[in-house]
Amino acid sequence: MDNIDKSVFLKCIECPTLGWISKRNRIKRTRTVNDEFMYYEFKVIKQKAQDLFSSASDAKCKDRMDSIKRTQELINDAEVEIILNPQFICGNLFASFDIIKRCKDKAAGWDIIEVKVGKKNKLKYIEGVSFKILTLINLGMQINSVSIMHINSKFRLGMDDKECFELSDVTDKVDWQTTQFVLMAQDIEKQLYAEEVPEAAIKRKCKNCPLFLECVGAKIKNPIFELPRLSALQLQELLSKNIYSINDISEDFPLTPHQKIVADCIKNNKTYVSPNLKGELQKIPQPFYYLDFESVTTAIPLYPDVPPHSQLLTQFSVHKCLEIDEVAEHFEYIADPKINNQKEIAQTLIACLGKEGAIITYSGSEKLSLLHLANAYEDLKESLLAIVERIIDFEYLIRNNYYNVEFGGHSSIKTILPVLVKDMGYDWLEINQGGDAAATFAFMALGIYTQEACEKAKEHLLRYCKQDTFAMVKIHKALLEIASAEMV
Repeated sequence: MDNIDKSVFLKCIECPTLGWISKRNRIKRTRTVNDEFMYYEFKVIKQKAQDLFSSASDAKCKDRMDSIKRTQELINDAEVEIILNPQFICGNLFASFDIIKRCKDKAAGWDIIEVKVGKKNKLKYIEGVSFKILTLINLGMQINSVSIMHINSKFRLGMDDKECFELSDVTDKVDWQTTQFVLMAQDIEKQLYAEEVPEAAIKRKCKNCPLFLECVGAKIKNPIFELPRLSALQLQELLSKNIYSINDISEDFPLTPHQKIVADCIKNNKTYVSPNLKGELQKIPQPFYYLDFESVTTAIPLYPDVPPHSQLLTQFSVHKCLEIDEVAEHFEYIADPKINNQKEIAQTLIACLGKEGAIITYSGSEKLSLLHLANAYEDLKESLLAIVERIIDFEYLIRNNYYNVEFGGHSSIKTILPVLVKDMGYDWLEINQGGDAAATFAFMALGIYTQEACEKAKEHLLRYCKQDTFAMVKIHKALLEIASAEMV
């Protein structure tokens, strides 16, 4: 059986059942374009970081055991100061590192450097490197310091790679976390190597677990996780009272007004239609413009003068209707991947949206993007702010005026669309997720795709964005029909 690595160890801390199943590779997951880009980006960033250590020795071999053997040889060679990609096994634990440096005072041991794509020292980074340090401690290695190497926020394309990174010392945080892991390690190993899967217990982490409906969730009708925006305190109190189903929540339990509506709908198997829904819809001025943006965010900027981790708009779709469900025009735009087209996007959008009528979006992200553009381009600021004033957020409108038990506690457009508009969804699209759309554009911008592949990708991207705005057209009609039927 394979050794215990960082991923399995941390999953077992979350849930022994999840850890046990993960260790046996029983979780099936389709690799997405977004997954491929994240892996590609990390490889590039890691290579850039390691290239800064020109005198380093690389321990990586094709075979894991050969890498472990090579690592030990380099450690035993007192002349070797820096080792790239070292790998270690201690008992059942396996750990690999990005960079380790021998201290000048050799008695002080080693400095550990872990390369990360993110811009902050997230808890998951601390936990991940702490597990690795646990392995070294068990081997008797002396650790002097631990640092996270991440992208410098001041880095811009064209700068020397030496300016690409900055180090954050996390030694104290890792020391504390590693101490906790030392206390847990024996129990975790016992759970992971048990012949039978550990019995599952419902907990906070179950909410986003891929196995929930096959695990403890299989026996729970209407789980409490279907309550929207359930706070940590609410969840803790419910779990402490062994309340796992919305049906079992008492009337006096403190819920927000929206949560009460959802709970009432689920308990009584009914749909909620606010008496204000029709009035809210009738207040929306014509013509109707349905707007959706797509964007991309990368750790290393795609274009000059752009900070790392900046969100850049890449395309938009606009459906214009003079009457409900009567499309008069459709506008769409996709940026040239080789150029930062932010201003052109803003200018083109202003021309498409006219000066009158409602601009209907789904979620508040479009408004935030427009405000960002307004701050970036003073000559367009007045026009962009005027557009912002016309925006109506359909997700917000639905959340406050309508709930169907088939929503399952969610309000994303992909959840509510097939409920409100039968036989309409996203499964037929080649690209049907925002993360995949962003990753596809990033690959085009980096020149990874051939010209032919780029042209096909653009077609898929335009089709995906168009589906979002056409979905809003149909949702608008469905909501008006619902509101009108309710008033009869």
